[in-house]
Amino acid sequence: MIPDSLRTAEQQAVYDKLKKELPRIYVEHVVVKDSLLVLRMTRDKFAETGLPEQYYDLLLKDIQNHNAFFYSGYDGGQRIETFLEDAKKGYKELMEQNAEEGKE
Repeated sequence: MIPDSLRTAEQQAVYDKLKKELPRIYVEHVVVKDSLLVLRMTRDKFAETGLPEQYYDLLLKDIQNHNAFFYSGYDGGQRIETFLEDAKKGYKELMEQNAEEGKE
């Protein structure tokens, strides 16, 4: 975690790519299987995105944490399928909003 003002141009480029690609990967490659979130993207396919490999492991850890949260019962009764659908809907709305702002 480096403040924006201290990032090198290379670090900023990686950050910008992460901001764009990680939500897209989550939306396109995470599914619910047997009431658990599952990443349907291999490490090799992830490498093809050009993102640092360490973020594949962090993404897997994030999915594991989400699954543990739902398994623990602290989800307020929300189904994991609903959680994923809401996340995907929010991502699509954000992308549409960004596209509209880009036109202005």
